[in-house]
Amino acid sequence: MTGAVGTVTGAVGSVTGAVGSVTGNVGGNVVGSVGSVTGAVGSVTGAVGSVTGNVGGNVVGSVASVTGAVGSVAANGITAASIATDAITSTGVAASAASKVANQTWDTTASGHVTSGTFGQALGGIRAGTAQAGAATSITLDAGASAVNSFYVNDLVLITGGTGAGQVRFITAYLGSTKVATVAAWATNPDNTSVFVILPFDAIPGATAPTASQNAVAVWDELIAGHLGAGSTGEKLNNAGAAGVPPTVAQITNGVWDEPVSNHNTHGTMGPNRR
Repeated sequence: MTGAVGTVTGAVGSVTGAVGSVTGNVGGNVVGSVGSVTGAVGSVTGAVGSVTGNVGGNVVGSVASVTGAVGSVAANGITAASIATDAITSTGVAASAASKVANQTWDTTASGHVTSGTFGQALGGIRAGTAQAGAATSITLDAGASAVNSFYVNDLVLITGGTGAGQVRFITAYLGSTKVATVAAWATNPDNTSVFVILPFDAIPGATAPTASQNAVAVWDELIAGHLGAGSTGEKLNNAGAAGVPPTVAQITNGVWDEPVSNHNTHGTMGPNRR
């Protein structure tokens, strides 16, 4: 059929030109513009203003709007470039869709998101995996955990899934050869279904704590100016220094010997032994 047709009722093999309205099935192809289609269309090549119902075959070209179901979209059928700014708004997304997006975001494997400077890197723990076993006061980490003894000591191990989920304990000892981390007693012993994450706490894995000598030096080398709270040792030392010349050895000696014995009667000290 070639030319303009007002109304067609029944099956048409092929139409070239403009069609005002079609009621029924179009078995072949439509080339050109169609004002309205009610029923099933096998294939459309060109532009379609509006479709109400189902399209059984393929649409090649642009579609202004679709009311109804779309069977499938080919891979890369929708690209970023094909979505206009504000094409999808919050009111255009169903609550269930938003929930699915949120679930997918939180359930995505963290190991795939560790790019420097990202939230994935910042939120990531020292180690995450599934335990090999567990006992009353221990958990056997995954086979890929560190082989260095004491590597995770002072860190937190949190069970996030499987048996014992929700429990958290400090690691007090770790044997690299067996991957066994020692902890305080569990409420529910973990097992090979327990999913864990190790979080840094008061120590850096592999580092050592400062020695007593280092702590003492740091204390004595600390500036008094930063510690002048009322009644503090810093305040008293600062006031003593501001008073002028420090006491001589003789003054200190006299002060010791002239101190009343009654002020020093603690059992086991020189005070009661020299009364």
